[in-house]
Amino acid sequence: MSGSTTVELTEQDQIHAIHAHTGRVVGKLSWALLFVAFLFPLLDLWVGASILEDTAFWGCLGVAIWFFIWDWIARDWMVRRAFRQGKAMRGPNQVSWDDQAISFESANGRTTLRWEQFWRWMASKKTLLLYRDSQTMFPIPVRTFPDGAIEEMIAALKAAGVREKGRWIAG
Repeated sequence: MSGSTTVELTEQDQIHAIHAHTGRVVGKLSWALLFVAFLFPLLDLWVGASILEDTAFWGCLGVAIWFFIWDWIARDWMVRRAFRQGKAMRGPNQVSWDDQAISFESANGRTTLRWEQFWRWMASKKTLLLYRDSQTMFPIPVRTFPDGAIEEMIAALKAAGVREKGRWIAG
C-alpha cells in the first residue's frame, strides 16, 4: 500500500470536515428541543390550559429555531470566514502514504507522521479526519484521493491500533 496525491482544500471541504467532527450536535439538540416543545401543548390540552399563553412551549420553540439557524446557517458562514482568513490552508499539499506513515508537504514545509502517532480517526462519505488529539485534526477530502486510498489509510490506522473517534471499544 502506498500512494501520493495533491490536495487543495476548499471552503466546502472544511465545512464537511467540521460537520463530520461535530456531528451536527446543535441540530440534534434542536430536534430534541422541538420534541419537548410540542409536549407542552399536549400537557396544556390535558390540563385544560391555554396553549397560546404557555411560555414554556414558546421558549422551547424559540430556542429550537435559534439552534437550527445556528447549525444550518451561522456555523457554515463562520467556517467559511475562518477558511478565507487562513491563507496557508488554501495552498496545495502533496500527501503521500504507505503502510508506516503519512506525509504532508506544502510550501510551508514537510511533516511525516507514523500511523500510531494519531490519537483517533473518523471517516464520513466526504472526509477522513486524522486526529493528533481530541481537537486537532487533519482533514483529508475523499474527493482528491484515488479509489481505495482512504480504505488503505483506515486499514493502516487500525493495524497501528488507532481507534475510530466516537466508537467506544472495551479494553
